[in-house]
Amino acid sequence: MEQLRMIRHIVWDWNGTLLDDLELCLTVLHELTSARGIPPVTLETYRDTFTFPVIDYYKALGFDASPREFEEAAREWVRMYTGQLYSMSGLYAGAADTLARLRDAGLRQCLVSAHQHDMLLEAVRHFGVFPYFDTIRGLHNHYAESKVDLGRQWLAEIAPPRESILFIGDTVHDLEVAQALGVRCLLVAQGHQSESRLRATGAPVVASIRDVPAFLRQ
Repeated sequence: MEQLRMIRHIVWDWNGTLLDDLELCLTVLHELTSARGIPPVTLETYRDTFTFPVIDYYKALGFDASPREFEEAAREWVRMYTGQLYSMSGLYAGAADTLARLRDAGLRQCLVSAHQHDMLLEAVRHFGVFPYFDTIRGLHNHYAESKVDLGRQWLAEIAPPRESILFIGDTVHDLEVAQALGVRCLLVAQGHQSESRLRATGAPVVASIRDVPAFLRQ
């Protein structure tokens, strides 16, 4: 694993990778579907079907995805999610320790998220991990679109060798982002998509964020 020894930069996803907000997201989704007469989904079904962009997932569930209706659903989602974020979610066990260990090993860490930027900064500070990141980048709307542009902005500013970067996320979209950026990817199978979906991509997968340091030591 000579390439792993070249890693100097870790680019982290937030939701589902460092932040365990699965229960919260499912609760909010059930509120939205119930109000629209759409059948609820189980956690297992959610992890087997959730995808990016989120509008495609909403369409598949039966939401009216017209611009006006989707914007209304997005506003409702943000209101309910933010209202319960700190009572229904928290960092995954081992997340803060992993961030600390990688920082102490001399790795630079960037956070790139589909979370709205100001909300992201507030949450990262609230959960006590702000000091571990050299850069934090979120989207400037609430529509959970691609993170590729955020990653490209970071690459343009920092200009590190691509082989020195590892992107860590919990979804197939995170792998797509890494591929678009031309960097390596590691997927963590405790987030918003099931382990079987992640392993089907052929990308390396670990069961938990606690396994990341050991993966890097291979």
